[in-house]
Amino acid sequence: MSLTSSQNCTDLCQSIIQLIEQHYVQTALIKPITQTLQDNLARGEYHNISTTDLATRLTQDLQAICHDRHVYVALPKAVSNQDWATHEQKREIKQNFGFTEMSLLEGNIGYLKILEFMHPDRGIATAIAAMTVLQHTNALLIDLRGNGGGYGGLAEYLISYFFTDEPQLLSTTHFRDSSQTFQTSTLPFVVGLRRVDLPLYILVDQKTGSAAEWFTYTLQSLGKCVVIGETTLGAANRNAFFSLEQGLKLSLSVGMPISAVTNGNWEGVGIIPDLACLAEQAKPTAHQIAHENSRRSIHV
Repeated sequence: MSLTSSQNCTDLCQSIIQLIEQHYVQTALIKPITQTLQDNLARGEYHNISTTDLATRLTQDLQAICHDRHVYVALPKAVSNQDWATHEQKREIKQNFGFTEMSLLEGNIGYLKILEFMHPDRGIATAIAAMTVLQHTNALLIDLRGNGGGYGGLAEYLISYFFTDEPQLLSTTHFRDSSQTFQTSTLPFVVGLRRVDLPLYILVDQKTGSAAEWFTYTLQSLGKCVVIGETTLGAANRNAFFSLEQGLKLSLSVGMPISAVTNGNWEGVGIIPDLACLAEQAKPTAHQIAHENSRRSIHV
């Protein structure tokens, strides 16, 4: 890509500063972030570098201040938005809408690997099919290792299987406008059996983030699961994309989810597992615990 001129850098940075001042949800960090950008711009640190390197450098500088994984400068896409939507749908089909592995382990222990929470309108049928196949297991392992998040809607549907049909408030997302909030509750209807008292184990690692963390944090805080593996990414905030000069886009946290149980979230710290172990040991560890507990309950 071509080198960025002094004026292009100035225009780009001023656009980012303005968007942060208007939309960033963590208001206490706005001044430190914008001041850093202004100082670096004044020193010419963003001049005469490629668009690719500029996006990388801006992302590094932004995250060095806010430590927010949802704040970054994205490279321009090589395809139009319409083509990208087609590409996304093809990828969803190729990856079975994120449900990449499902099996029955020894002891009638169900195992479900979810690579990503994909578009709920298109992925819900696969989620229903997975939960239907696994609806008679003695316990369930949900593997979210490497799951960086995705669409919240599918996570919200899936989590409802572990609650009664009486809607329960799970979290409230707060925005810059204090009068604007968005509440997330369990759904009054799911297809198939609910597994309210099912022994549930969630496997996580350092790449488990965003919607996958919301799913895990919510179940953990309500005492619905045992989390096994490594501390997660720590990306709680909800983001939106804004167009910038030179075809770039700014991802910015615009909403902050707050748990109905803890009155907080996992932003910047991640989710601490109930049982910490190396990521590669999470599945055998969870299976062993689930199998032993299942055998005990059968013999009681």
